[in-house]
Amino acid sequence: MFDELNHAFMVLGICFNTLVLLAIARNTPRSLRDYSLIIFNTAVNDLLEMTVHFLLNARMFLNASTVVHMANGPCRLVGDLFCAGLFEAIHDTIVHTCTLIAISFWYRRTLRGEGPVGWWKLQAIIVLAYLPHISQFIAFFHVTVGREALEPFIASVYGPNHSSEYAVRGFLDATDPPSAYTIGHFLIWSTMAYIFIFFKRRAVLGALAENACKMSTRTREMHRSLIRVLSIHSLLPSCVLLGFALMFSQMANFYHSVEIEHMIYSIAVVPAIVNPVLTIYFITPYR
Repeated sequence: MFDELNHAFMVLGICFNTLVLLAIARNTPRSLRDYSLIIFNTAVNDLLEMTVHFLLNARMFLNASTVVHMANGPCRLVGDLFCAGLFEAIHDTIVHTCTLIAISFWYRRTLRGEGPVGWWKLQAIIVLAYLPHISQFIAFFHVTVGREALEPFIASVYGPNHSSEYAVRGFLDATDPPSAYTIGHFLIWSTMAYIFIFFKRRAVLGALAENACKMSTRTREMHRSLIRVLSIHSLLPSCVLLGFALMFSQMANFYHSVEIEHMIYSIAVVPAIVNPVLTIYFITPYR
């Protein structure tokens, strides 16, 4: 039952993000031209995230300081190394989703205070925000190990041959400095993005409400929709933090479950499903 629901969410995420990209291409008004760039980047990132999640059908096994990424999705038809690359892709896209939400708040605040940012400058900021993840991507393949070293840890909990149907890659000791950097990079980056969103939220929503009386009826309605979208957006990164909480609960060895190990990823990708739904429902030209 869990697998069926999980795959249904993956397919919905792929479909909704594809619809957003079509809506942007067909019906973006001039007043949304710059902001639509953030929506476009978010939809592309989230579409990639959900596609990779589908290819992986990922789970994360944790036993004390051992962290193992396991996949039994279609990526196994290519090989374990390909699945390992997809794991890094999904990690990057999950964190970049939080970054893009933070950028959307920064953009709305800057727009109210300093005027339009400009298409090229905005795209450059989005690209620059992604660049720090490249070093982590390289570090992942340098410090992780393959199936032979990790299977005994999986077998100690689930029995022998449990991992035979999975692609396996992970960290023997997450407390080792290079491994700690690789894992901590995402923990710290996501937390920083969430803190930024938390403090910017009130300023952005207050500025939008304050200027509503100066807008035309059509513009006012569009900004009300943006307020609703941003209000819900501010809560979405908490899904990633909840995924981290599940991860740490598994490291404590209190209770192991295949479903919970899958949920670490399934909860973390929730923003990639909710983002396009918010865009389609609340932003009138795309609705």
